[in-house]
Amino acid sequence: MKLDAISSSFQEINNRTDLVNQEKIRINFREYFTYAIRGHKSNPIHPNFCGNNCLDTSFCCAMIFAIDLKTNLLTNDNQCMLKQVVHSSNNITLENVNYNIRCRDELSDAFRVKFLR
Repeated sequence: MKLDAISSSFQEINNRTDLVNQEKIRINFREYFTYAIRGHKSNPIHPNFCGNNCLDTSFCCAMIFAIDLKTNLLTNDNQCMLKQVVHSSNNITLENVNYNIRCRDELSDAFRVKFLR
């Protein structure tokens, strides 16, 4: 029984650490692309929702998929971003994290079915 409790405690600590690290990845992204992002988020547990921030045709709801190259931790987020920046920076590595950025409305139907249920 004690081993189960210890294992459960370690898992809880790992989950909290992952959440903190995911938020750091999101913060680093937002800091780097501040000039291109409209709006921001305040809840570190859930990815951002673009909402009405992206009604301007020069912006899109960008889906950001990130992987920490050291830990393989996956993170995703959504940001309202300038389309021109998304198109020119769609695959970029910052501080050992690879970011894949795509405008949500430009994703293929196959991708949407697989990842956006």
